[in-house]
Amino acid sequence: MCELFKTHKKAVIISLVIIVLAPIAINLLAVCPAFWPNLVAGTRQGVWVNFFAVYSGSLIGAFVSFYILNKTIKTNKIENEQNRQDNHAENEENRKHIEAVFKYRTEKDDFQTAKEYVARFDLAVDSFELCFVPINGKNNRGETILRLKQLCKDLSNAYSLLEFYLNDYDNDVEHGYKEYFKDFYYEENVLIGDFLWIIDYWTCKGTDEQNRDLFIRETERYKQAAQDSKFKRIWHYVEEHDYKMIADGEEIINERLDDFDFITIHKKLLDFCNYEKERINSILKM
Repeated sequence: MCELFKTHKKAVIISLVIIVLAPIAINLLAVCPAFWPNLVAGTRQGVWVNFFAVYSGSLIGAFVSFYILNKTIKTNKIENEQNRQDNHAENEENRKHIEAVFKYRTEKDDFQTAKEYVARFDLAVDSFELCFVPINGKNNRGETILRLKQLCKDLSNAYSLLEFYLNDYDNDVEHGYKEYFKDFYYEENVLIGDFLWIIDYWTCKGTDEQNRDLFIRETERYKQAAQDSKFKRIWHYVEEHDYKMIADGEEIINERLDDFDFITIHKKLLDFCNYEKERINSILKM
């Protein structure tokens, strides 16, 4: 109806005016013979008056009905729009909640995987296994080297899994953890490499004095090939012990091991797990 009125606005208005005013004009002609010739109703003026009364009443009734109907339609439209908005808001809220629950479950499953990777990395950084070197390294050189190589392999595999997991993150927090674990992985490999290097000299035949020149020459070559490290390298301890690698080998290895910060890496791994747990729990609160 609104579209029809907008399209034919002028014609509708003229039609309504004719419908309303035409009977009134005819009625004036019919009931006022003193001014106008009584040509419409003639002697049956009462019939016209009755018709006009019925017509006027019907017209008023139709107008009232139309007004009420139009008002009802507008009210219903407003209520329907409000209901639609309320339903939309409720549906949107439900959708967000479902998405949050789904994301939470997905993140929770990923977190279980992350904990497994972190645990493997933590076990690979095994200070107790490294303590085997100064205790039994000299008497069991072959076994010690095999155990160190296996430890290095386990560490590499564990870090590869953890790095793969952390690659899914872009924000600065996870990036910071990733860089820290990467640095520590490098330092752990350096530590194992130092132990593999010193075992060859610790188990050499002869005296420290007899092998001093060889140790100095090999140490200088090793220094040139080595990369930067945050910790003192094994040759620093060798120099501090005046190259007495056979006599002080166990002490040198223990000093290198004691200076390595195992506690910090364990704490960092725990902090990472706690951070991930809090982040996942916060998903349902969004």
